[in-house]
Amino acid sequence: MRALLPILFICILGFTEIYIETPHRIIEPSDKEFSAVNAMKHIEAMGTVPHFMGTAENRKVKEYIIDYLTGLGISTEEFDGYSQLSWGSYARLAKTENIIARIPGTDPTKTLMLCAHYDSVLNAPGGADDVHAVACIMEVAKLLLRQERKNDVILLITDGEEMGLLGAKAYSEKYDVSNLGLILNYEARGNAGPNITFEWSDGNAWLVQQLKKVGIKPTASSLSYEIYKMLPNDTDYSRFKEKGVPGINHAFIDGFSYYHNPEDNAENVNVASVQHTGDNMYRLASHFVNQDLTDVRSHNASFFNMLGALIVYPSQWDIFILIGSILLFIFLFYKKNRADQIKIVHYGVSLFILLFSVFACFGLSYLLGKLIYILYPHYDVFYSGQYYNHMWYWGAMTGMCIIILWLIIGYAAKKFNTYNIQMAALTIILAISTATYFIAQTATYIFLLPAVLIILFLLLNKENDAKNKAGYFLPYLFAFIPCLLWIPVYRTFYNAFSIAGISLASVFFGIIALGLFAIFPILLSYKQKVSPFFGISLFLACMAIAHIKSKPSEEKPLPSSLFYVHNTVGNSAKWVTYDSHKNIGNQMYLSDHNMGVVPLHGSDEHIYKSTEIYNNIEVPSVSQDSSIFLIRHNDEAYLTRVLIQDMENIEEASINNQPIIKSGSDLRGKRVIDVFGMTQDSMLLNITKKDTSVNEEIYVCTRYLKLPTPDKIEKNACRVDGFSSVVQKINY
Repeated sequence: MRALLPILFICILGFTEIYIETPHRIIEPSDKEFSAVNAMKHIEAMGTVPHFMGTAENRKVKEYIIDYLTGLGISTEEFDGYSQLSWGSYARLAKTENIIARIPGTDPTKTLMLCAHYDSVLNAPGGADDVHAVACIMEVAKLLLRQERKNDVILLITDGEEMGLLGAKAYSEKYDVSNLGLILNYEARGNAGPNITFEWSDGNAWLVQQLKKVGIKPTASSLSYEIYKMLPNDTDYSRFKEKGVPGINHAFIDGFSYYHNPEDNAENVNVASVQHTGDNMYRLASHFVNQDLTDVRSHNASFFNMLGALIVYPSQWDIFILIGSILLFIFLFYKKNRADQIKIVHYGVSLFILLFSVFACFGLSYLLGKLIYILYPHYDVFYSGQYYNHMWYWGAMTGMCIIILWLIIGYAAKKFNTYNIQMAALTIILAISTATYFIAQTATYIFLLPAVLIILFLLLNKENDAKNKAGYFLPYLFAFIPCLLWIPVYRTFYNAFSIAGISLASVFFGIIALGLFAIFPILLSYKQKVSPFFGISLFLACMAIAHIKSKPSEEKPLPSSLFYVHNTVGNSAKWVTYDSHKNIGNQMYLSDHNMGVVPLHGSDEHIYKSTEIYNNIEVPSVSQDSSIFLIRHNDEAYLTRVLIQDMENIEEASINNQPIIKSGSDLRGKRVIDVFGMTQDSMLLNITKKDTSVNEEIYVCTRYLKLPTPDKIEKNACRVDGFSSVVQKINY
């Protein structure tokens, strides 16, 4: 049972770090400190119903924000901006209604901007994403008015973020951003967890030091900074970063099951997470308004959390730590080889076996992920399979990997002595540290610092069986920092990628397990069978709990897609879903379904079933005057999609007097244009042909945020879109 103590030590230490990083404090209403209780009142007012851009509900939220800020005496305006995006044959045109509020300073250097977006996705109230951040900005603004301020402050609350950062794009194209010294942008990718500063502008060392100086339990790491740079993700800050404006991006990511979920409402937002966001927003804002923001750039830093503190050091140190660790490793290797504790052949074979064990974890975890989707196909409607119970699969995958590693590496430890295993594990971690330095320099610490400690441990440790007291405590001393570093990052890594990326998380676990095996070789012992029993128990228990929690409930409903399409061209109607499978939320509409492409609703095949045409879904009227088409509708249209079948004969085109095709563009093939925020009552389409004798086909798809009949949905499901769509053909 000697192997049980290291397992308990690793688990207790790792989860202690996770607990410390988790927000807990909540401040009651206060005029001197940020209070989540005050902020929750705003979240309840703005985050109870969906407010997609361009809709009446969206405008209600906008007016609520403007009324509150003007009531505080802050100069506030609405900026109606137009912006466009395009990808290949697809384009997007939108009118956004941004809110811009200004708090003047007494002696400004440059301006500090606080940024968040108030629009939600189509059928989610956006209580977390991103109403919580807007509410925090509103409360922070109130507190900032009560203190001395050197710099000007702009509160930019954008519209249209969910449809492509449209409001931020419109602002950055209209206004001079050279006067912005720093942007603090706030987002959400879930509804709970610590407020993580996950993205930084380059040259971030001074900014990181300011967060360390004034933050309350600041959660940040240069690992997330490096990873985010490699991902295709964007936020409103991206529109300013590409123009060279320094900034910091913040978000919480726990509770990812609620991301873009109809249950992302005020009731489900974690109050302690709001407090953590608001605390640090206020601390940073009140600090930066009195700093010289002329140029906040410096060098890059390496930084990470440990026991509630933010550890920061210059990233230039990493190369010296890396070279020093390699030299120490060479000395250790020479010493072990000289003492005949390792043999080159055995070391080489051990190296191969350890790499094979990590790849085995990857392969079997990949199969586990596929099996989970097969057994529970309804998980597929969630991003990355992050169903409400998805963290239990983290435990199951961990248990499975422990079994795999013990079986494979334990065999090598039995065949060869443990020194070969330890040196092979250290070689892999050092190789990864070296590669990380050249790929993502400031993230090198995540493997390099534990590698240094493992080398020192192997230099100081005289006997693997640790017969003396010093030798008994030595492994725990040198495993302390690796456990604190690795386990929270391992959890966050899985949390970010979930079931869809479970195999990637298993590779990270395999690597850190090699390091911990090097410190605690007893975990590999075939005689001490604690590791496999722990792994089997963990796997079975987590899979069982996950299964028990796999069924949707009223408290945790299944988001289900269903919409109605009336195609006037063929005078037909369909019930359609974007879900890959029928589920409890739409199966009553889709019995005896078909599969096929639904025109103007994506190029993929969808599940659909023909139905009757409902007359209560209005067909917009289309009137023509020369090259101008006026499309009118009585109901509020949240989106109008225009399809021009052949662009070769189109000279130019505009929608609501906004050009979408310019003369001389020389476009070919079809063109799809989505129009947001401009189609509530009518839409003006103006198209000029090169050859007026050639007939052109134009399709218009108008979407209303309602279904033609009362929605029939089980109590354990919720509607994720629920729109009606009318397709019309215009011959021109």
